[in-house]
Amino acid sequence: MSLLVVLPVPFTFGKMDLIDGIDFLLLAMATFALAEALMSVFRPDKGGLSGDQLGQMGSLKLSKEEVKEVVPTVARSSILGFFTGVLPGAGATIASFLAYGMERNLASAKKSWALVKAV
Repeated sequence: MSLLVVLPVPFTFGKMDLIDGIDFLLLAMATFALAEALMSVFRPDKGGLSGDQLGQMGSLKLSKEEVKEVVPTVARSSILGFFTGVLPGAGATIASFLAYGMERNLASAKKSWALVKAV
């Protein structure tokens, strides 16, 4: 004769999703996001963009000229990322660093790599 003992699982509040606990990365990201949200609510004058700056920012869509400028970089980085990803033990991080280094070396002399401003 066997005896089956079922113990209550602590701190799950009856939710099976909490049986494994809360992921630390999720908790850390949520903590920083909450801090940023509270900062923007309680101190609207610190950081962020004002209404005038938002109007000057414009659209987030890429123009045809920007797409033409970015397509070769995307193609080169995709090919390099594919071949790096095929290698055992090499992941997306290594592929990203290799693509960054390749594009930095291929950057034209007209544009200084450090001075290219993000849109």
